[in-house]
Amino acid sequence: MNISPEQGKVLEGQVREIVAFVEVLQKVNTGSIEGYGLSEAETVQREDVEFSEGSPESRVSMAANHWNGMFLVPKVIGGGESA
Repeated sequence: MNISPEQGKVLEGQVREIVAFVEVLQKVNTGSIEGYGLSEAETVQREDVEFSEGSPESRVSMAANHWNGMFLVPKVIGGGESA
């Protein structure tokens, strides 16, 4: 990740605020709250079913931008330039 020293200072301050908030939350006594914690609900599970429609190459070829068998997606961090 390329960030400037100024951005680094801003991010450092934000992370410190988040950590301080989490520390406050950890001090909250939730032991007396009924139903707080682990749920007694049953975990619903299903069998994994493999599904494939067409080859990977055919799926990649349908993408708006692709190269060498890979999808090309716009850069989303730092301005949204194309890959």
